[in-house]
Amino acid sequence: MQRPEIEENMSKKIGLQPRISPEAIVTQGKWGEVPWQFVVNTQEPSIELCTAAFCIVTYQGKLVLVEHNSRGHEFTGGHVDPNEEISATVAREVREESRAIISKPQFFGYKKVSPKEPIPHRDDPSKYYPFPHSYVPYYFAEATELLENEAFTPDVKSVRLVDYEEALNLLQPGHNHDKILSYLVDCGFIDVT
Repeated sequence: MQRPEIEENMSKKIGLQPRISPEAIVTQGKWGEVPWQFVVNTQEPSIELCTAAFCIVTYQGKLVLVEHNSRGHEFTGGHVDPNEEISATVAREVREESRAIISKPQFFGYKKVSPKEPIPHRDDPSKYYPFPHSYVPYYFAEATELLENEAFTPDVKSVRLVDYEEALNLLQPGHNHDKILSYLVDCGFIDVT
């Protein structure tokens, strides 16, 4: 699905100080033996091929990071539930993990995951993730509110509001969220102190 307002906004902002052109690979890595590439794009991948979604959330000039019990600090995100729209996944995961309320998350790219062979689904080993490629779309959004009296999911240890430099130091290796964050800041998509 093409989103003209995002494409226009992305083109304007990238046009100011182009660090990387749209539809370019920003970073790449591996989850175990499974390679992935992070691609800047204005067109969201087909929902049938999306397995999870992440959102880089800001609140009052700070970045919202969650500290998972096993994975350390990262941006909010998680698996897409069956029959769930990606925008609903993003809003749900942000609220469940950080207690933040967002509206109008802006898509800006995705991780293209390319395993060598089909991978069984973590929740149902009789099913498989999309093959030969699956996608993890990424969004950014400004939180309108942080709910204080609501518990976050049990796998989250804490939520922190941090500045840009602190985020770069806290983000765990593997996801390359530091490189993705640097791209957003360098291109002027988000403004954090």
